[in-house]
Amino acid sequence: MQTQAVAISDDDILAEVFRLARTGNFLRLEPLLEEAERVLPDIEPSRLKVCLRKLASRLWDSDYMGYTTEYLRSQTKSRRTVH
Repeated sequence: MQTQAVAISDDDILAEVFRLARTGNFLRLEPLLEEAERVLPDIEPSRLKVCLRKLASRLWDSDYMGYTTEYLRSQTKSRRTVH
C-alpha cells in the first residue's frame, strides 16, 4: 500500500501557523518556526518561512489587534531625558 501525498495550500499553512501563534506560547519567531516544523513535517522549511513572511505582512497590513498602530505610535513619540 502506497501513501499518497496530500497537497497543502499556503493558506492552510498560514492558518495553522496563525493558530500556533495565537496560543500565546511563542513570543519569538524561532520557537514558533520549530513548532510549525514539528506540526507540519512534510512542508519544507523554506516554504514555512515564506508563509510566515506572508502571515506577518497580512497581520501588519490589517493592523491586527492594533499592534501596528501601537508600534508606530511608540516609534514617533519623542523620548524625554531626565537631567
